[in-house]
Amino acid sequence: MNTNLPANPETERLAKNIAEATGRPLPVVVREAMAAKAEADGIGAEGHPRRKKLNFAKLNAILERAARRPVLDPRTPDEILGYNA
Repeated sequence: MNTNLPANPETERLAKNIAEATGRPLPVVVREAMAAKAEADGIGAEGHPRRKKLNFAKLNAILERAARRPVLDPRTPDEILGYNA
């Protein structure tokens, strides 16, 4: 991995502004910002994409919407597949 990244004045200015405003050391500000970005992008500490946690509220909302859909074919699954014919 290339650790000799070219300087970016805008990035340095933003990091220094945050460090000064919060009273935290510059390396801590940069590390926290990178950790927050990795978390937001779903990247784990090892640099690999992390599995997203299940959001049960969203999953339940999807299931409830599916349950409200009209029944288009009232036959049972066995009738549709032709079992016990």
